[in-house]
Amino acid sequence: MLGSVLKKALGVFSTILMGAPALLAQDTIVVRADNPPVWGKNLQLVEEIRIGQLDGPEEYLFGSVDGIAVDRDGILYVADGQEPIIRRYDRDGRFLGNIGGNGGGPGEFFRIRGIAVLSTGDLAVWDPRNLRVSIFHPSGDFARSVRVTTSLNTANPFQVDTAGHFYVKASIFSRPPPSNEIPTSCWLHVSPDGEILDSIPIPPKHPGVDSFVLATPFGYQGPFTEETGSALSPLGYLVVGLNTDYSLSRSLPDGRVLRIERGYSPTPVSSDEKAQWEAWSDWFESRPVPEGMVSESRANYPPIPDQKPAYRGFWADQEGRIWVHRYVEAEFHARTPEQVASRKERPRPYFEWREPPVWDVIDPRGTYLGTIRTPENGWIGAATGEFLWVVERGELDVESVVRYRIEAR
Repeated sequence: MLGSVLKKALGVFSTILMGAPALLAQDTIVVRADNPPVWGKNLQLVEEIRIGQLDGPEEYLFGSVDGIAVDRDGILYVADGQEPIIRRYDRDGRFLGNIGGNGGGPGEFFRIRGIAVLSTGDLAVWDPRNLRVSIFHPSGDFARSVRVTTSLNTANPFQVDTAGHFYVKASIFSRPPPSNEIPTSCWLHVSPDGEILDSIPIPPKHPGVDSFVLATPFGYQGPFTEETGSALSPLGYLVVGLNTDYSLSRSLPDGRVLRIERGYSPTPVSSDEKAQWEAWSDWFESRPVPEGMVSESRANYPPIPDQKPAYRGFWADQEGRIWVHRYVEAEFHARTPEQVASRKERPRPYFEWREPPVWDVIDPRGTYLGTIRTPENGWIGAATGEFLWVVERGELDVESVVRYRIEAR
């Protein structure tokens, strides 16, 4: 069943990305997201609650925040991967109790790789080591589990939709091994009872030539790579976009394609920013290669461009709104005396030119809602209504979960 579903779905997404000649004009609906921002201009994040600290009660100390989820009443679930365990907090930040614990028994986890709140209010937890999704009532009591067999270990591997279905990333082979076949990555669509209903292929990120990626002090960075992005919406469809222009596409229930377009002016890569990237790549290329590994020359990759693509990537929040991570101008960050001293001991470049995280928010119908700048020391964990939850890393790498209210100034 998966093979036939996979071939059919691959055809659909080839159409979305490439614009198959068989499609007539009326089969693609184009909407422009160039309207005035619905949320208003000059959006700011106003901090309301911060959970997580260096010292204090154990229930407010996080070892490693691996995911968060928020229900309709504002109850916050925080997955701490160090235990592993899930902590519950009310909308005022007060601790309500723990869920699960380390192990293979009912309601226990070996590894938490995704959490999400179902439309019923129950919490779903993906545990790839135990090969199951565990479901808990809002009270925190264990309800049941659903077995899902998949071996793909990747970022953001779990999603749920408004119908209570689960989606887990997996690799699919059309022929049994050994065939030296490169597997297709996809989302397995799983019913609430654990039946695999469907598979949604994930388009390859780099349809052409790969670019190099550097492991920097601020995470993995690529030099303005042209690539295909995709995001699974909780409304039950895959959003796809090639960042050479500002557009996003998805299939509609009637078989047509909705294409969302937004005008933009490409951001130039400044000479200082380009020089920084070249210094980093030269440093990586000059390092000794460990025995048994092959070093690929930077000459095999595309050169650093003069202009940046439209966006780095995008994701869909609980309400299906699309958050587009735009490329913007880099800002200069002077090194502290401590950072200068550390580079004398470890002579590698430093990222002094860094882009602030800037997001355009677009609703599922293609209406532009507004643009938000988020903290540089964190990542977005959840968004619903006018609230945004960000996982931030502070002094001594202490993690905290912060709830912000989105407000027009």
